Amino acid sequence: MYSPITFPQKWDKDGDFVRRWVPELKDLPSKYIYEPWKAPLLDQKKANVRILGDGLTRTKTGGENCKTYPKPMFDFNERREMCLAAMKAAYQANLFGNDDRVADGSWIELFPGEGEHIGLCNLNFQSDNSESRDEGDKSDEKDEKDEKDEKDEKDAGKNRMEANKLPPAKRRKTKH
Repeated sequence: MYSPITFPQKWDKDGDFVRRWVPELKDLPSKYIYEPWKAPLLDQKKANVRILGDGLTRTKTGGENCKTYPKPMFDFNERREMCLAAMKAAYQANLFGNDDRVADGSWIELFPGEGEHIGLCNLNFQSDNSESRDEGDKSDEKDEKDEKDEKDEKDAGKNRMEANKLPPAKRRKTKH
């Protein structure tokens, strides 16, 4: 199980990915880019960001244009231990991801009375058969057309390969 802190620290030391996709943190020193809540207040002020609360509200403390970024929602190490314990219990019950009990939700019956999954027991998941799906936009239509064109090209290539396997007398003649 990869840590959202140590894994990127190893592979993206300067935090280029975070700086690109999380503009609130782009000016933080590299030392704090993966753990911004550990940045001293002075570094936060220099980066024009405050790490506090839920990250949805602006703060007057850092100035009118100071951005906010939320504190961690949970302790990763604590959640990691919970997850590992749950995975161990699942493996001991011979429950793996491709098990039908995972797909149909009956896995819950294997673990009565304890754990975070208890809240899932009373939920009723039903499909609306995509009735409330997003209709998409023009770029979605273009992507679908491109995918169809690619598939058609691939099929045509397959047909040519199959035709080339036939003896010359049995090949269909085509005009170019």
